[in-house]
Amino acid sequence: KKGRQSCKAICAVHAEMSKDGMLRSPTFFVGGELQRKNLETFQRREQQLTEAYHKNKPLCFNARAYQKTHPVKARGGHRDADATLEAPLIVGVADGVSQIEEFGIDSSELPHELLRNCEELGMSQLIPGDTAPYRGPIPLVREAFESS
Repeated sequence: KKGRQSCKAICAVHAEMSKDGMLRSPTFFVGGELQRKNLETFQRREQQLTEAYHKNKPLCFNARAYQKTHPVKARGGHRDADATLEAPLIVGVADGVSQIEEFGIDSSELPHELLRNCEELGMSQLIPGDTAPYRGPIPLVREAFESS
Protein backbone atom coordinates (compact mmCIF):
# COMPACT_ATOMS: atom_id res chain seq x y z
CA LYS A 1 0.00 0.00 0.00
CA LYS A 2 2.82 2.37 0.91
CA GLY A 3 4.54 1.67 -2.43
CA ARG A 4 1.38 2.55 -4.35
CA GLN A 5 1.01 5.83 -2.48
CA SER A 6 4.61 6.82 -3.16
CA CYS A 7 4.20 5.85 -6.83
CA LYS A 8 1.13 8.08 -7.10
CA ALA A 9 3.04 10.91 -5.43
CA ILE A 10 5.93 10.47 -7.88
CA CYS A 11 3.50 10.40 -10.79
CA ALA A 12 1.90 13.63 -9.56
CA VAL A 13 5.28 15.32 -9.15
CA HIS A 14 6.47 14.18 -12.58
CA ALA A 15 3.26 14.99 -14.41
CA GLU A 16 3.78 17.93 -16.70
CA MET A 17 1.51 20.23 -18.57
CA SER A 18 2.22 20.13 -22.30
CA LYS A 19 1.98 23.11 -24.66
CA ASP A 20 -1.44 21.99 -25.83
CA GLY A 21 -2.78 22.02 -22.26
CA MET A 22 -2.82 18.21 -21.82
CA LEU A 23 -1.50 16.70 -18.59
CA ARG A 24 1.24 14.16 -19.40
CA SER A 25 3.45 11.86 -17.37
CA PRO A 26 6.70 10.12 -18.29
CA THR A 27 6.25 6.97 -20.37
CA PHE A 28 7.42 4.57 -17.67
CA PHE A 29 4.33 5.43 -15.61
CA VAL A 30 1.93 4.60 -18.45
CA GLY A 31 0.07 1.43 -17.47
CA GLY A 32 1.57 1.53 -13.98
CA GLU A 33 -0.77 -1.12 -12.54
CA LEU A 34 0.06 -3.56 -15.33
CA GLN A 35 3.79 -2.88 -14.93
CA ARG A 36 3.54 -3.33 -11.16
CA LYS A 37 1.74 -6.69 -11.69
CA ASN A 38 4.39 -7.79 -14.22
CA LEU A 39 7.16 -6.80 -11.80
CA GLU A 40 5.55 -8.75 -8.95
CA THR A 41 5.16 -11.79 -11.21
CA PHE A 42 8.80 -11.48 -12.30
CA GLN A 43 9.98 -11.20 -8.68
CA ARG A 44 7.96 -14.28 -7.67
CA ARG A 45 9.37 -16.23 -10.62
CA GLU A 46 12.90 -15.10 -9.74
CA GLN A 47 12.35 -16.19 -6.14
CA GLN A 48 11.06 -19.60 -7.28
CA LEU A 49 14.08 -20.09 -9.53
CA THR A 50 16.43 -19.08 -6.70
CA GLU A 51 14.74 -21.48 -4.28
CA ALA A 52 14.86 -24.30 -6.84
CA TYR A 53 18.57 -23.67 -7.42
CA HIS A 54 19.36 -23.72 -3.69
CA LYS A 55 17.25 -26.85 -3.22
CA ASN A 56 19.08 -28.72 -5.98
CA LYS A 57 22.53 -27.23 -5.46
CA PRO A 58 25.12 -30.00 -5.13
CA LEU A 59 26.72 -30.29 -1.73
CA CYS A 60 30.48 -30.06 -1.62
CA PHE A 61 32.90 -29.95 1.29
CA ASN A 62 35.96 -27.77 1.55
CA ALA A 63 37.46 -29.41 4.61
CA ARG A 64 40.83 -29.34 6.30
CA ALA A 65 42.12 -31.32 9.26
CA TYR A 66 44.68 -30.72 11.96
CA GLN A 67 45.97 -33.43 14.24
CA LYS A 68 48.14 -33.18 17.29
CA THR A 69 49.07 -36.08 19.54
CA HIS A 70 47.89 -35.65 23.10
CA PRO A 71 50.90 -34.60 25.26
CA VAL A 72 50.43 -37.51 27.70
CA LYS A 73 50.42 -40.01 24.82
CA ALA A 74 53.44 -38.32 23.24
CA ARG A 75 55.37 -38.56 26.52
CA GLY A 76 54.43 -42.25 26.76
CA GLY A 77 55.87 -42.87 23.29
CA HIS A 78 52.53 -43.56 21.63
CA ARG A 79 52.01 -42.40 18.06
CA ASP A 80 48.90 -40.60 16.90
CA ALA A 81 46.68 -43.42 15.64
CA ASP A 82 43.84 -41.20 14.47
CA ALA A 83 43.15 -40.58 10.78
CA THR A 84 41.17 -37.97 8.89
CA LEU A 85 39.76 -37.85 5.38
CA GLU A 86 39.01 -34.62 3.53
CA ALA A 87 37.60 -35.15 0.04
CA PRO A 88 35.25 -33.05 -2.12
CA LEU A 89 32.23 -35.19 -1.22
CA ILE A 90 33.35 -36.97 1.96
CA VAL A 91 34.64 -35.99 5.38
CA GLY A 92 35.78 -38.72 7.75
CA VAL A 93 37.47 -39.23 11.11
CA ALA A 94 38.70 -42.57 12.41
CA ASP A 95 39.84 -42.82 16.02
CA GLY A 96 42.66 -45.33 16.30
CA VAL A 97 43.47 -47.18 19.52
CA SER A 98 47.12 -46.45 20.24
CA GLN A 99 47.33 -48.93 23.13
CA ILE A 100 47.40 -51.90 20.72
CA GLU A 101 50.99 -50.91 19.87
CA GLU A 102 51.92 -52.66 23.11
CA PHE A 103 51.05 -55.91 21.28
CA GLY A 104 53.28 -55.04 18.32
CA ILE A 105 50.45 -53.88 16.05
CA ASP A 106 50.67 -50.59 14.12
CA SER A 107 47.72 -48.66 15.58
CA SER A 108 47.49 -46.21 12.67
CA GLU A 109 47.23 -48.85 9.94
CA LEU A 110 43.51 -49.73 10.30
CA PRO A 111 42.18 -46.14 10.59
CA HIS A 112 44.17 -44.99 7.56
CA GLU A 113 43.23 -48.03 5.46
CA LEU A 114 39.58 -47.75 6.51
CA LEU A 115 39.36 -44.11 5.44
CA ARG A 116 41.24 -44.80 2.21
CA ASN A 117 38.66 -47.49 1.39
CA CYS A 118 35.82 -45.15 2.41
CA GLU A 119 37.14 -42.53 0.00
CA GLU A 120 37.40 -44.97 -2.91
CA LEU A 121 33.94 -46.42 -2.31
CA GLY A 122 32.33 -43.08 -1.54
CA MET A 123 33.69 -41.32 -4.61
CA SER A 124 32.60 -44.22 -6.84
CA GLN A 125 29.10 -44.14 -5.29
CA LEU A 126 28.60 -40.37 -5.06
CA ILE A 127 29.80 -39.30 -8.51
CA PRO A 128 26.87 -39.40 -10.96
CA GLY A 129 27.08 -42.00 -13.70
CA ASP A 130 29.01 -44.61 -11.75
CA THR A 131 27.44 -48.02 -11.30
CA ALA A 132 27.30 -48.43 -7.50
CA PRO A 133 24.45 -46.48 -5.84
CA TYR A 134 25.09 -44.60 -2.59
CA ARG A 135 23.08 -46.21 0.22
CA GLY A 136 24.23 -44.06 3.14
CA PRO A 137 27.19 -43.74 5.49
CA ILE A 138 26.70 -46.95 7.52
CA PRO A 139 26.70 -49.34 4.53
CA LEU A 140 29.66 -47.41 3.10
CA VAL A 141 31.74 -47.79 6.30
CA ARG A 142 30.68 -51.44 6.66
CA GLU A 143 31.78 -52.24 3.10
CA ALA A 144 35.04 -50.29 3.56
CA PHE A 145 35.77 -52.18 6.80
CA GLU A 146 35.08 -55.55 5.16
CA SER A 147 37.54 -54.72 2.38
CA SER A 148 40.24 -53.59 4.87
